[in-house]
Amino acid sequence: IIDNYPYSEFAVRAELRIADAYFDDARYEEALSYYRDFADLHPQHERVPYTILRSAMCHYEQIASIDRDQTATFDAMGYLERLMREFPYAPETREGERIYLELRGRLARNILRIGDFYAQRQEHQAAAERYRRVVDEYPGLGHDAEALFKLGVAYGNMKRDDEALRLFHVIVENYRESALAEEAQERISAAN
Repeated sequence: IIDNYPYSEFAVRAELRIADAYFDDARYEEALSYYRDFADLHPQHERVPYTILRSAMCHYEQIASIDRDQTATFDAMGYLERLMREFPYAPETREGERIYLELRGRLARNILRIGDFYAQRQEHQAAAERYRRVVDEYPGLGHDAEALFKLGVAYGNMKRDDEALRLFHVIVENYRESALAEEAQERISAAN
């Protein structure tokens, strides 16, 4: 169809079906190539938001476990950011926003895990930097109390007790319902 009727709407639909077929066959690199080409060749087509979301999903499907390199996560997020920026009212954007939040949470967990790696090796400064990064770059994703608590512990291990106590107070005041609030309260009591 594409070769015989290159200027017909059927050829445009065929390009999408080829991309979808590669995607369904878990051949994500080939699918990604077709989705990108479609968006580049037909920038005004109504299906461009779909191709951007599917491009993100090509990377999403290749994401490794949380303790591995997260390049595919960043690549997927790049496409999702483009989708949200260029097509804020497209139906695909709602799903893209949901996936984007999931991926941000994944990155936060990855950084927490790296912090834990350093904490286990008694490299408290490196661990504290990772925990601080979670607090600063990934707030509101459900990891705040854990990151603050671990940051407080790292500060305590570095003899920065005032800063550690301040963080434990923040946990007790703002995250009363979390399991870490009780532990934070115990650390505050032990310090007094």
